Amino acid sequence: MPVRTSKFNGNQSIVLFEEYVGYSQKGICYPNISSCITITGVGLGGLIGTHITVVSKIDIVDDILTEMVAYGGDSIRNCYVIGAIVPFKKRRKENQQKDKFKD
Repeated sequence: MPVRTSKFNGNQSIVLFEEYVGYSQKGICYPNISSCITITGVGLGGLIGTHITVVSKIDIVDDILTEMVAYGGDSIRNCYVIGAIVPFKKRRKENQQKDKFKD
């Protein structure tokens, strides 16, 4: 499944919904992160970010992180992980355990 990317026009802010990745020179808005996390990298050319849910499959997360590197992730100087981290980690673990028993 291809990574969903947000369109950007240079100096405009972008909005990243669940499982999107994007780049902006101005700003990134992440709506509805009550049970999600966001990862924002601050690089030389701007901001690179993603919005990951508790039910995001690991292969999708891998693809998203690969896409972030393609957007210029190798130039990231600071990285911020924001959201409900403790509940996110707990739910991720629960979802991974459920996935093991589906087969």
